[in-house]
Amino acid sequence: MAYSKTALRQKLIKLRQEFSVDFRKRAAEAAAEIFLKTPHFSNHQHFACYHAQKSEMDTAPLINKIWGAKKQCYLPVINTPPNKVLQFVHYEPHSQLKKNDHKIFEPIASQEISLHNLEVIIAPLLGFDLQGNRLGMGLGYYDHTLSYLYEQNKKKCIYLGLAYAIQCVDRIQADIWDIPLDGVITEQQFICLSRL
Repeated sequence: MAYSKTALRQKLIKLRQEFSVDFRKRAAEAAAEIFLKTPHFSNHQHFACYHAQKSEMDTAPLINKIWGAKKQCYLPVINTPPNKVLQFVHYEPHSQLKKNDHKIFEPIASQEISLHNLEVIIAPLLGFDLQGNRLGMGLGYYDHTLSYLYEQNKKKCIYLGLAYAIQCVDRIQADIWDIPLDGVITEQQFICLSRL
């Protein structure tokens, strides 16, 4: 059955909300352990992640792995007024956070990293398919940010999603502005979607 993006979002949000607290915790820890064993983790130092909200997979275990390996973690900050290009600022264990207009936590007054220096961007998602298509909330921040980065810089960073395995769907209809994922980290495996 083919779903519109709006219907698919609603279906996947409902599915994700049904997970137990225990399953969420175990899945997040398993996904972090899986990512730790990939070359995408071992070969890089600068990681953009995000602060999970609502039913998104918890990013805390993954961020703790980044910190534990003495690597650098950055969280997105939405510009005001928004121009759809995210800034990424340094995130450490003692960093103070505040909620933005979308109720997402952002670091307060922290050091920004140039987009050109990011090596791996890990993004939230509602769904993905094995062609690398990502279904987000429809606001377009990651697609705009990556489009801007690739226009300015010939070096391509690694673009990954973090998701529960069940969020994989048969097919997501891609729009012309959508940037494909290079891989997805799940609680079952790392799914490589490109040659990076």
